[in-house]
Amino acid sequence: MLQRDWVEAIHARLLVRYGDAWIRKWDGIDPEAVVADWAEELHGLTSAGVTHALANLPPARPPNSAEFKALAIARPEPAPLALPAPKADPHRVAAILAGLKKRQARDPLAWARDLKERDEKHGGLLWNGKRMTAAARVMYRAALGVKPTQEVTDER
Repeated sequence: MLQRDWVEAIHARLLVRYGDAWIRKWDGIDPEAVVADWAEELHGLTSAGVTHALANLPPARPPNSAEFKALAIARPEPAPLALPAPKADPHRVAAILAGLKKRQARDPLAWARDLKERDEKHGGLLWNGKRMTAAARVMYRAALGVKPTQEVTDER
C-alpha cells in the first residue's frame, strides 16, 4: 500500500485545487476509509507517476482513486539518454567516399549491357543459371535503345 503520508499529501493538493468540490465528494464517508482506499489503489505508483497525475488533473471535477491512478500510469516514459555519436574514422570515411566515387563513375547502363551480353552470348542464361525473363529483355532493350529482332518470349 502507498504510504499514508503520500496519500495525505495528494489529498491536501486536491483540496487546494478543487476546494469545496473535494470535500463534498467524500461527504458522509469515513475519512480513514477514503485514505485506505487511495493507499490501496495507488500502491506501486512511483513519485514520477504521482507528480504526472497531479500536473494533469481534470479541470472540471476531482478524480477518484482509480481516475488518479490512470493519470499516473499514463505518464510517458522519459526518453533514454543517448550516448554521444562516435567520432568518424577519417581513413574509413575516405575509403567509403572513394568507393562511392568509383560507383558514380561506372557506366549507368552497365546492367543493361550485362543482360544483353548474357542474352546474346550465353543464350539468355543468367548468373544463377536461370533463364532471362521476357521483362528483363524488354527492359535492357529499352534502356539501350535496341530494337528486337524477334518476338520476345521466355522460351529460348
